[in-house]
Amino acid sequence: MEKQLIIFLLVVGVAVGGMVYYHLNTENPFDGEAFFGPKDSPAEPSSQPQNSRP
Repeated sequence: MEKQLIIFLLVVGVAVGGMVYYHLNTENPFDGEAFFGPKDSPAEPSSQPQNSRP
């Protein structure tokens, strides 16, 4: 019984490790321009001071 548990845990560990490796080494498809259009550069901060509440 213990031998089966160890083999099962090893198989699950290898499967999870493979999925993590694949996830970290592939590009996220939702970052593509096909979904959200071209990426804009962030706006430059204004040189005027912000109004603060008293």
